[in-house]
Amino acid sequence: MRKDRFYLYDKGTIATVYGGMLFLNGILVALCVFFTVRFIGDHDPGWIVLDVFLILAIVFTFILSLKGNAWRKYCISCLVNESGIHCRGLLWRPFTIQWEDVRTCGIYTYNISYIKKTVIVLSKEHDMKDSKNIEEVNFVSRERIAIECRPDVWEILSKFIPNDIRKKFEDANTHSRNAFFRR
Repeated sequence: MRKDRFYLYDKGTIATVYGGMLFLNGILVALCVFFTVRFIGDHDPGWIVLDVFLILAIVFTFILSLKGNAWRKYCISCLVNESGIHCRGLLWRPFTIQWEDVRTCGIYTYNISYIKKTVIVLSKEHDMKDSKNIEEVNFVSRERIAIECRPDVWEILSKFIPNDIRKKFEDANTHSRNAFFRR
């Protein structure tokens, strides 16, 4: 991977999310196989209902993992250069957020349990505001991107991000506060 390309989330988070999905589906498949082998000779149709329920759970889990914004954002990789941020993912067509199109930017810090995360948000929208909802802040679309602020990502971004945005981010980061700015 090139030095100026990064994923929105660190590899540990990506592995945890997709490993958990794989583990959940593995347990459901194992239960499905167990019940099928265990009760195949019985004349009681109750196990078939349980088997069908488990198969539907597997299918719905897989479909939901591909549908919403919740899972597919973990595999988006971005390339940063002078013109903007160029992103692509498994289920996304490539898209670009150009620096001159960024209308609202922000930095948001939140705590989940004992983990503190900082997110940089760049948006083409004018009406973005500070939110208490974590999923709303982390929402990724073709018009808006939320990047987990890690030292390697900040190093890449600070090379190419416009000066007015960089100064606002550094000010908000030094004072450890959530801040959203309009350009």
